[in-house]
Amino acid sequence: KAMIVAFIGIHGVVFLSHIKFVKNPLTQKIDVKGPLGEMPITVNEIVYFEKKERYYYVNSADQSYKINYNLSDLDKMLSNTHFFRINRSVIVNVAAVESYARWENEKYIVILLNKKELVVTRKRIVELKKLIENLKVSL
Repeated sequence: KAMIVAFIGIHGVVFLSHIKFVKNPLTQKIDVKGPLGEMPITVNEIVYFEKKERYYYVNSADQSYKINYNLSDLDKMLSNTHFFRINRSVIVNVAAVESYARWENEKYIVILLNKKELVVTRKRIVELKKLIENLKVSL
């Protein structure tokens, strides 16, 4: 969204100013399939997105909802400073990462706030650590 503002300068010259509204990426809403039909959920409530078999789900702290978006679409829609794709089937909310630990064969386990454990590769954990540090600095 944008707005054009006009004002008159010192000598009667009209100046146009273009103001662009920047939305907070965490107040964005995504439609999910709830028990009573479609309903919106705000992005900051989401802990992680996942693909199970042929379906895609969004998981909050206590519930899981089916969604109509694939992970590639979500990658494009979501803020890359708040969400990170840790493997081919999962995108996590960086703020929801409680801890991570080395696992086996150069893989790591990421533990989320809802106590869900997910596997991430060594290459991706380096990027995730940077995002976590950047998020801590900005808060």
